[in-house]
Amino acid sequence: MPKYPKIICSALLIITFLLGIFFWSGCSKKEATVSPGKESLQFPLTVQDDLGRKVQITKKPERIVSLSPSNTEILFALGLDKQIVGVTKYCDYPLEALKKPKVGGFADPGLELIVNAKPDLVLAGSIHKELIHRLEELNIPVIALEPKSIEQVLEKILLVGKATGANEKAQNLVESLTKQINEVEAKVKNLPEDKKSRVFFELYQDPLTTIGGKSYIHDLLTAAGGKNISGSLKQEWLTYNTEQILAQNPEVIIFVRMHGSKQMIEQVKKRPNWQNISAVKNNRVYYLSNENIVLRPGPRLGEGLKTLAGMIHPDIFK
Repeated sequence: MPKYPKIICSALLIITFLLGIFFWSGCSKKEATVSPGKESLQFPLTVQDDLGRKVQITKKPERIVSLSPSNTEILFALGLDKQIVGVTKYCDYPLEALKKPKVGGFADPGLELIVNAKPDLVLAGSIHKELIHRLEELNIPVIALEPKSIEQVLEKILLVGKATGANEKAQNLVESLTKQINEVEAKVKNLPEDKKSRVFFELYQDPLTTIGGKSYIHDLLTAAGGKNISGSLKQEWLTYNTEQILAQNPEVIIFVRMHGSKQMIEQVKKRPNWQNISAVKNNRVYYLSNENIVLRPGPRLGEGLKTLAGMIHPDIFK
């Protein structure tokens, strides 16, 4: 049977998934650029989202719908759980999110379900452009969030805080995350280039897929003292092949499981011709079991950064 249909199907699944996870350089002493001053507590107010749209919020939101897991995590982290009236079926953190009414999937939320939730604010992503337009026609405020770096995640947390009247909590969260980021960066900032491990981050095994230099995960790897072997490619994600892996010889391989994959570390090591890769020879192939702390650009980014740093530099982060 020809392999092309399988590859095309896999590619489509990857595109849908990655549009979500790259909601998507290096950071030194992060400082958020959005001020949470008391004047921001006054409504109505206007914010600009990641689609360049100016969105007016006429009053403090009391009924919020989130169309992505990252947005849901931000809302809970800001103490807005009581205002959440709708989430996607993929919103599973914190556990309380599972109890919230569902408005569909990430790629295909239902317009009717959203409208029936009677939201006065919807948090969406760039994948929802058509839906955003339809919600605009119904005079429902929608903010699209699509951070592609650590710095932008911090900015979006502050933006959500401003739009929801949770300014102080947003500022406190950003200060806490900034401290975590700076603690990691302080330990790796003086590493010479030849001590920054070459890293291959595997998103999907068939087709072999990794992250490029325009992705949020690339920013995390850099901040953790690693060198993304595909970081010079100005894409969010891309397919790779064994020849490229062998040529760049990563010292660390980190993989996640997508679309029901159950691959194990030993299976990665036993791939044809991979035995000569430095990461395989030195037993530095890691499975990122709690993948969402890295894949979702939100309030757990500090935990994700520390986890990556521990894999890339176990001698420094013991």
